[in-house]
Amino acid sequence: SYERPSSRTEVNNIVSLGIGNSVVNTPENPSICTTMTYNGQHLAPANTVVSLVDRVWYENLKPWQQYEMYGTIMLVHEDGTYEEYMDVGPVVFSTTDIVSGYVDVPFEVDTTGMAGMNLVAFERLTHGSVTVAVHMDINADIQTIHIPSIGTTATVEDAHEFDVTDEIVLADTVAFENLIPGRAYRVEGVLMDKTYNTPLGVNGAMVTSSATFVPTSPNGTVEVTFRFDGSVLHNNQELVVFERVYDVETNTLVGRHEDFDSPSQTVVVRVPSATPVPEVSTTPIPSPTLTPGLSNTPTPTPVAPGTPSTGESLNIRTVFGCLSFVVGFVVLMFVSMKKTNSN
Repeated sequence: SYERPSSRTEVNNIVSLGIGNSVVNTPENPSICTTMTYNGQHLAPANTVVSLVDRVWYENLKPWQQYEMYGTIMLVHEDGTYEEYMDVGPVVFSTTDIVSGYVDVPFEVDTTGMAGMNLVAFERLTHGSVTVAVHMDINADIQTIHIPSIGTTATVEDAHEFDVTDEIVLADTVAFENLIPGRAYRVEGVLMDKTYNTPLGVNGAMVTSSATFVPTSPNGTVEVTFRFDGSVLHNNQELVVFERVYDVETNTLVGRHEDFDSPSQTVVVRVPSATPVPEVSTTPIPSPTLTPGLSNTPTPTPVAPGTPSTGESLNIRTVFGCLSFVVGFVVLMFVSMKKTNSN
């Protein structure tokens, strides 16, 4: 929301310039004060283009006159040094018989590379060629936009590599800088598959988690826990955690860390190899190699003493066969001669 001090005495460092001389906070001279916001808040995300509005309140102008408002954005680095970043204007407006009011000065700012820095609005009010009033306070919170810095460290059991189990518990520590203490924030995370640059799908759904916190100082950490089924993972798969931080009251994005190449927010899957089972060889035994010029006769198998060889058994059978034939012939001849004598 836009904030305006309830009285002039609550505005510090407002310099009012009369024509030809300068005075400070005198009721009879023109004065201005400013409130710069992004979506109604004093926070804006880094690495994008944001539309800022600086509402400049003015008092004690002359009636029925035309005025010009010029704006300057000052970039305040993390070490406190600052520089002029951009100028806009003039925004031209005219008074009526009402000589107090406000005018909005818009700024389009590319916040790439500004994580952890601040933007402060300086304003200058002119009437023609005459500078009527200025508001230039580098320390004024009301005209400052804070750009938070978000970093993450993802681990499984405090390591960036892990063995697959049925349930994976991944802890992502989100470090933040430059938030406004006392406000509620919500950090939302999603697990990404680096192979395809897409969200990791488990059972048809993305793996997400979130946490709400209220910081007590601008810098700190908050942990986001992811639990999911590990059976869908494969060896050497790289998982990257993407995180975004939102202001709870306005649901405005105020910071994010989404980098596929960030080692700190990456974990690597290890799937242990299964114990190999011995296989029965089905390879035929090769035939012996015959060497020319050498005896290739297989070596005979030794036999026990007294055991006849195949050749010896054949000779014995032949002898017995012949002997049986002779005996039979003699018997036949004897019987034949006996019959002849009888006749």
